[in-house]
Amino acid sequence: MITGVFTGIPTDAMKSYEGFFFRQAAIQMRQSQFDNLPKETKLRFMKTERLTLEILTKEDVDLFHQINTHDFVKKHLWDNKIIPLSLAKDIVIESDKKFQTEKWGLWKIILKENKACIGYAGFWYFFDENQPQLLYALLPEYTGNGYATEASRELISYAFKNLKFNYLIATMDKPNVDSAKVCNRLNMELVEEKDIEGKPTLFFKLENKSYA
Repeated sequence: MITGVFTGIPTDAMKSYEGFFFRQAAIQMRQSQFDNLPKETKLRFMKTERLTLEILTKEDVDLFHQINTHDFVKKHLWDNKIIPLSLAKDIVIESDKKFQTEKWGLWKIILKENKACIGYAGFWYFFDENQPQLLYALLPEYTGNGYATEASRELISYAFKNLKFNYLIATMDKPNVDSAKVCNRLNMELVEEKDIEGKPTLFFKLENKSYA
């Protein structure tokens, strides 16, 4: 979501630990696939024309908390509530575990030109699903420049070529029109609209055809 900040997370789904942490059954189901991934998939950095994607680590807890408590981000992501530092820490730790076991999680988005961290992106479980969704979060001063699309394209390539995902899903609240535009630029197809906790939620999907 460019104005809505986060692709992949309807607001209410982010309120609880249950909505944010991975599904144990899905991890066990996919674990054997990840164990056999080649070494080149264990990427700490990914680079695009303008961006570097760097894995979030435990040293980034304060930064991650600052991003998520920014007025612009928390308005759309956390129902305008300030998340505690402890939750930010739990999320970063969980992301680190995912990289160790499944080779995906959350990456910082860093501008090459000035090394500024402008947000984060990656993959995460949000509903009762078999694989994680695509997501990103940007600080407001960096929206409208195509950074979300650029970072997402790199992540899609990684998911399809390296992780061998058959598809990717991104979801958002219906009013977040700019996020839908990002999905369209990524060639994702609107496949479903559901009412989730009283909010109309759009589901976009991209099949792994070009990378098969």
